[in-house]
Amino acid sequence: MILGPAESVGLYEKLFEPVDRKNRIYAKKNVPTPRLVDLVSYRGYEFPETLMNEELETAKEELQSTNEELTTLNDELSNRNLEMMQLTSDLDNLLTSVQIPIVMVDRALMVRRATPTARNAFNILPTDIGRRITDLRPNIDIPDLENILRDVTETLNVRERKVRDLQGREHSLRVRPYRTIDNKIDGAVITLVELGAKK
Repeated sequence: MILGPAESVGLYEKLFEPVDRKNRIYAKKNVPTPRLVDLVSYRGYEFPETLMNEELETAKEELQSTNEELTTLNDELSNRNLEMMQLTSDLDNLLTSVQIPIVMVDRALMVRRATPTARNAFNILPTDIGRRITDLRPNIDIPDLENILRDVTETLNVRERKVRDLQGREHSLRVRPYRTIDNKIDGAVITLVELGAKK
C-alpha cells in the first residue's frame, strides 16, 4: 500500500508494517482475524460462551425448581392415596361388621357396595358390583324397587315401607338419597331391617 504525502496508517498501524518509510510504502501484516468467541466484551455484547453458560445455568435452576414442585406434588398425592386406602379399609370393615343389609347404588342404579347380609337378601354376588340392581333377583318381594329408587334420587325424599322375603319374614325397607361429600345426590342407599317372622 502506497500512501500519499498527507496520508498515514493512523489507527491501523497495528495492521500494516512499513516496507519503505521514505517512499511511504506499507504492507499488510499477517495478523489473524479475531474470532467472535475470542472477544470478551465489545460494545456491551457479552462473551457468547459466557452467555450460553448463563442460559444453561438458568435452565438448570428452572428444571430443579420444577423437579422440586413435582416431588412435592407426588408426596401430596402419595399421602392422599394413603388416606383414601385407610378410608376404604375403614368403610370395608364397617360394612362387614354391620349386621344389616345395606346396598348402595349410583344414579344409574348400578350396585356400588353391599354388606355381606345384603348379598343374601338381595342375592348379590361379588361379581355383581357394577350391575344394575334391577337386573338381579332379590330374595325380597319388591316389584317396584326401580320406581322407589328413581323417586328417591329425583325428589330427595326418604321412602320407607314394609316388605316380605321369600320365606314370608317381614322387613322394613328404607331408601334414602346417597349424598357425596360436596352434598350432591349420586344414587341411593337401601337398608333392610327384619321385623319378625310371618304370623
